[in-house]
Amino acid sequence: MDDFDVRLLEVDQGVIDGQILVSGAVIAAFMCNVRVTGRVASISRLHLDGAGPNTLGVRRLRRAMVWLMDALNVDEIVVEGGQRVTGAAKGAAGTGPRTPARLSFQRESI
Repeated sequence: MDDFDVRLLEVDQGVIDGQILVSGAVIAAFMCNVRVTGRVASISRLHLDGAGPNTLGVRRLRRAMVWLMDALNVDEIVVEGGQRVTGAAKGAAGTGPRTPARLSFQRESI
């Protein structure tokens, strides 16, 4: 398994700005709005920028979600879909098969 880490650069009024690192190198940067209600964190307006297609991958995305669950002290993270700012369908809402309108990561399912 690779040397994986998440670095939070700024947390301010429900906005998180951070980086995902492997072996000390930044492979992705992210920014999102976060709202915590009980043991559930809701993420909206997520912007994720990687070094290239599939740089992050599903396994590392799941590891990042577990890391964030621990940091926020929650058992579930719900990611609400947003508009694409890059790629094939700029401006389109995330409703296709590769960009679901809602993703849920629960501690017991990861």
